[in-house]
Amino acid sequence: MGRSIKLLLLAGFLACIGLGLLFFGMRKTITLVVDGKAQTIDTWAWRVEQVLQAARIARGSHDLLYPSALATLADGDMVKLEHASTIQIAADGKNYVVYAANPIPANVISQAGLQLFPGDELTSAGIFLPYDVPLQGQPQTYFWQLRRAIAFTISDGIKQYQFYSTAATVGQAVWQAGIHLLNADRLMPAAEEPLTPGMTVEIERAKPVVIQTALGELSFLSAGKRVGDILLDSGLSLQGLDYTIPGEGDLVPRDGKIRLVRVREEILIQQTPVPFETSFQPVADLEIDHQNILESGQYGIFAERVRIRYEDGQEVSRQVEDQWQAQAPVSRLVGYGTQIVMHSIQTADGTVEYWRALEVYATSYKPSDTGSNITATGKILQKGIIGVNPHYIPYGTVLYVEGYGYGVAADTGNIGPRWIDLGYTDEDFVGWHRNVTVYFVWPPPEKIVWIIP
Repeated sequence: MGRSIKLLLLAGFLACIGLGLLFFGMRKTITLVVDGKAQTIDTWAWRVEQVLQAARIARGSHDLLYPSALATLADGDMVKLEHASTIQIAADGKNYVVYAANPIPANVISQAGLQLFPGDELTSAGIFLPYDVPLQGQPQTYFWQLRRAIAFTISDGIKQYQFYSTAATVGQAVWQAGIHLLNADRLMPAAEEPLTPGMTVEIERAKPVVIQTALGELSFLSAGKRVGDILLDSGLSLQGLDYTIPGEGDLVPRDGKIRLVRVREEILIQQTPVPFETSFQPVADLEIDHQNILESGQYGIFAERVRIRYEDGQEVSRQVEDQWQAQAPVSRLVGYGTQIVMHSIQTADGTVEYWRALEVYATSYKPSDTGSNITATGKILQKGIIGVNPHYIPYGTVLYVEGYGYGVAADTGNIGPRWIDLGYTDEDFVGWHRNVTVYFVWPPPEKIVWIIP
């Protein structure tokens, strides 16, 4: 009796252990990826839908789920869920709504039952969308516009070409077609006319023409076919007894030359620009070597009224009847910075603190070049002496040039405002002929030239 009870107790204990092992064996670890974001989940769930329910992740009918919701899970499985975006498409005067996960524009267009034709453009918020590139980012609502291309023909007088374009006007369509037009070329219909399906756009190419007058020849390009058109393009007109050879209504000759004969008295208004002056004004909150235009200058106009008399196309007299200032010049005011700011730069010689940096042309010289080793300031010419134009870089200014080192402005020569001459002795001379940056070493001197041309 006692032995039977022990056997029963042992069997119950082993059964409990077996159930525990079975229970823990049902626990699994899976990877859940939602819209590209992955997380690791420990679960006892058997099916995919149970994992989503436990994670409180909603799933719509248009979302992509892999494996399927009823698929069973094993330890180490991956579940991927891509939520669908809502895409509203305006096309052909209608609105279409498509739901798609990880949408590719071409597939979405097809899903909406729409076809793409050559030249059609798909945009979102004014930005063109490639048809074969999936949209990036989190699922959202998109608003697309599908603009249909219009088929039209361009004729250049020799050949005709068919194009497709979404442009609103003739000029925009021709530009999108990659056809280069000169200012004098003509479009028919005009460039500002709306583009319509099946339209034929004719291009009249400009040709060189010459109008010969008593004052000389006027050469330019024009697409005019008759002499009157050329006169209109040139800004010239026939007055009184004036005439042209060929006549105003005749076709332009092959050589493009037209003779304009004046038979009249002419009043000519001649205008001459009057230059404006430039003045400078310091600006305290603007850093040195920076400038702002405070007031824009404007040219003035000096005008003359001249009476010219022609007989049989020949000038016989020219008289200035009046002179006046039609418009006074307005001076330009430029603000230049006077704010001194300390900067620093790491160099081969350590940290250099400076308050101005200028791009200059650097040369080098030695006593044998000048015939003396005494500088303009009385110092001995050697390395560390720098020749400058003292009108712009005052003597005593401490400078640093990378590759040369520190130096002091202590000599002068026939050099410009942005030209320095690096001093050496004859023994240690190094030739310089290049553009460099010169740093004005902190602190700034008492005398500062604010504007260096």
